[in-house]
Amino acid sequence: MKKLILGLSVIFMVLVSGCVTISIESKVGRDGGIAKYDMMIDTSATVYSLMDDYDEGESLQERVESQGGTYKEEWDKDNVRIIMTDIVPEDVHTEVGEDYLIYRETFGELPTEGVNVHYYLEMPGKIVESNADSVDGNKAEWHMVGADSGRDIYAKSEVPALPGISAFSIIGILLIVALIRR
Repeated sequence: MKKLILGLSVIFMVLVSGCVTISIESKVGRDGGIAKYDMMIDTSATVYSLMDDYDEGESLQERVESQGGTYKEEWDKDNVRIIMTDIVPEDVHTEVGEDYLIYRETFGELPTEGVNVHYYLEMPGKIVESNADSVDGNKAEWHMVGADSGRDIYAKSEVPALPGISAFSIIGILLIVALIRR
């Protein structure tokens, strides 16, 4: 019951105290593993205090570090930037098929008022299907504001035949080998 009341208090304080901006950078390896997952939260000292006290007895930094992540804070007067790296949330999933790799993240019960989410995803191959706001090759971006900030993340990419080598590179290598053999 205490956690419910505390959770409602956090939502109320976000609504009355201003904005929270969450920026996420995620990169998926060819094997479907998460090669990078960095989260940056920009907020006020008031909201930071509520987030830090959310889990009784353990600070936000302690929670992140206990899960193997790294934690850093950058303060500028009444504003704070929280940087968390090397920790992948439980709601991030990948599915590896023979020709495609699928990436999903569900946000669940994220309070949406006063929350902005900027999500940047890099896949190992060209993204062929997504609910992103923009896609450029193997990169996708979501920019969610307010009520839209709880939208789930979805992207499907091709799996490259050889990691890091394009068809053009393969042809170039073959030409070089042919010239050397002559």
